[in-house]
Amino acid sequence: MSRSLEKLVSSGISLDGMPDEQKTVLAGLSDSEIEILASVKNRLDTATPDVQAHVNKEGGVFW
Repeated sequence: MSRSLEKLVSSGISLDGMPDEQKTVLAGLSDSEIEILASVKNRLDTATPDVQAHVNKEGGVFW
């Protein structure tokens, strides 16, 4: 697993069920992009603790 993906997972962002093509994109994110995603997820979790990542039927991930 790439360092970028490891950082995302350690930030609580689940990659389960995500297509390999999307994981490849995430693997190429810069540190600042990872920090932004982690910050947004943290803020969403804080606003509504029951919000979790969901996988839609096309395989895209959203919160």
